[in-house]
Amino acid sequence: EQVDGSVQEPPIAQIRYALAGGADGLVLDFKTYQELIRTSEENNLFGHFLGIRGTFEELKKFSSDNTPGTSMTSGYLMLDDIDGFLNVSADDTIQFLESHQGYRKLVLSAQAENIGSLNEVPSLLLQSITVIDKLIAIGVPIETVLNNIQFELVIGDNYLWEICRLRCLRILFHNIIAQYGHELAPQAICLHVHTSEPDARHHSDGKDTIRLENLKLISNTTQAMAAILGGCNMLTVAPPNNTSKENLRRICRNVSHILTDESYLNKGIDPVSGSYYLEELTTRMMKEAWVRFQELEKETRSQNGTKSTSDFSPKSFEELKGWSSESEIRPGNAWESPEGIKVPPTPDPSGTEALKFSSGIPPYLRGPYTTMYVTRPWTIRQYAGFSTAQE
Repeated sequence: EQVDGSVQEPPIAQIRYALAGGADGLVLDFKTYQELIRTSEENNLFGHFLGIRGTFEELKKFSSDNTPGTSMTSGYLMLDDIDGFLNVSADDTIQFLESHQGYRKLVLSAQAENIGSLNEVPSLLLQSITVIDKLIAIGVPIETVLNNIQFELVIGDNYLWEICRLRCLRILFHNIIAQYGHELAPQAICLHVHTSEPDARHHSDGKDTIRLENLKLISNTTQAMAAILGGCNMLTVAPPNNTSKENLRRICRNVSHILTDESYLNKGIDPVSGSYYLEELTTRMMKEAWVRFQELEKETRSQNGTKSTSDFSPKSFEELKGWSSESEIRPGNAWESPEGIKVPPTPDPSGTEALKFSSGIPPYLRGPYTTMYVTRPWTIRQYAGFSTAQE
């Protein structure tokens, strides 16, 4: 949960409410973190995720801190000026990146004119190879660099588009790293997604507060679902701008709880894999984003007079060596449902025998009716009182 210093409620009170309400982590600035230390509240962060934003000097101080609040948490440190950080001495850079292994320290964010723009993908990819090249040049091991990179994105209201946009970024980044001759561990691809304000075009006016709050709740839910299905590692569900209403912040926390604890959306790996429309849209996005990335890289290299460790200019994205699809690059283990059923994180090919049959035809392995619910969209079939079909 984002701790907002612009609202009337004190940051410490926001933190207490968030942790009491079940927030998995906090995102705050360094000044607020220092206030936590002064009030001896840091012990309440045990086992939680912590994101801190500040200058290099501030975050370096955090990295050298040995208080319980830093040793018992994990998260990320977001530099205000990452370009400036790349110009510090090699020794300071390596020491900073290798301290507090549980924290990522190379947080890359793209600022686009419009939320949800595909242009964010090539921009983030270019930032990543720029950072990688500069740090490798001063002797930082590529494993250290990759274990510190994190992408920050703000997600929009276009549900299917956003799912594919995140998949596009994950797949292209994974395969770009393969060009450096390095096998990227799946968990090294880290996406932190923030929900956004609903599209202003949906507002009749700015005076209907209740309607706007309800619209924000619906928007938060669909955006959060898109982020999870698209493969985000971390999700911040944000309340309406500058709100100090604890009930709205609580509802935002519960959106995440429902999607993970009741809908189990965090259990599967690439659950949209195989959907014709989403696969096709992801492929089209990758083609467009890759061309734009090549243009940006060529333009940047010519301006700076530098050369990348790997050359991407002559290749289409399908020609990248070691090509891997989304399902192959996301880690996961089988999980057990409340009924005790072992559910694999990816689809099991051995369970696809029914695809050889048609619906409405014996032995009815794909449904009793040929049209199923196409002609009866409001029909809902349920096993009343039972958890499984066998019961």
